[in-house]
Amino acid sequence: MKLNKLKVFLSETSNDVNKDRDFLFNVLRKAELEVVTLDNSVSGDFALFQRKLYSTIEKTDCSIHIIGNRYDKLDAAENSLSEIQLFTAKKHSEKQQEEYRIFIWQPQKFLFEHADAKQEQFITSIRNNILHNITISNQESAVSFVEDIYAVMNTQTQTVQQGNLCDLFFIYNELDEDFAHEILDLLSDILKVEKLAMVQNSSRDYSNFIVEQSKRSKMVVVFFNWSVQWVLPFLQQLWRLMGGASASVPILAIADSVQKEPFEKVLTMPNVSALFVAQELIPLEIKVQFDRITKQ
Repeated sequence: MKLNKLKVFLSETSNDVNKDRDFLFNVLRKAELEVVTLDNSVSGDFALFQRKLYSTIEKTDCSIHIIGNRYDKLDAAENSLSEIQLFTAKKHSEKQQEEYRIFIWQPQKFLFEHADAKQEQFITSIRNNILHNITISNQESAVSFVEDIYAVMNTQTQTVQQGNLCDLFFIYNELDEDFAHEILDLLSDILKVEKLAMVQNSSRDYSNFIVEQSKRSKMVVVFFNWSVQWVLPFLQQLWRLMGGASASVPILAIADSVQKEPFEKVLTMPNVSALFVAQELIPLEIKVQFDRITKQ
């Protein structure tokens, strides 16, 4: 099904992501989505701007917010334009009982560049307050990001699966299937394991199953190797689905030690730990961590 009737609000951005926004705008148009943006007719009148912003967002089916590293202050309270637009989209989402979808794109290149102090606080706040209807992506490609939007908006309501009692809930991306199977073969001999292979760009909504299976597991393990770009946004949404900092089930992200440096810079979520060990030691390290948390 094409989403040619879908109305998408595309946020205004700080100057450092203008080129990314322009390219994304063209990709969205080529994908036959109706792109809605703010006009400049209310510049200088902040109250009118806020009303215009809300009325624009409420006429759309979802919103897209592009996040860079600059914090451009806009209002008297020194909030940035990006922050105000995201807050307004969340406000509309609450009125829609969180049926309104919000997509946040921070292109991967910005993860490893210096950010303004207030922008860093804003980004951390985004990561720590993800709801089930919010998708955050660090896709490098605008085309891949739009494909993700297409998949999410095309998702049909899924039947809730109850899940099974187990020791470990082992989640991995299809890109890492060969490595994951080697680990699972060893773990399955000593622990009861339920697994989930995440399929790239699938229209399936995994949320209900993940929530139910996590409740019936003693520990959730997210393994990644080639899927570094996928894992951080996924962990952020998984963490939120499981209850955030108050979740009773710990999450362990584990990978080969070569992935350590780029990943540790952006992992800040409470109740989520990350380990980077030689690949042949990963099954043993998972067992060590499992024994540690079950003895607490």
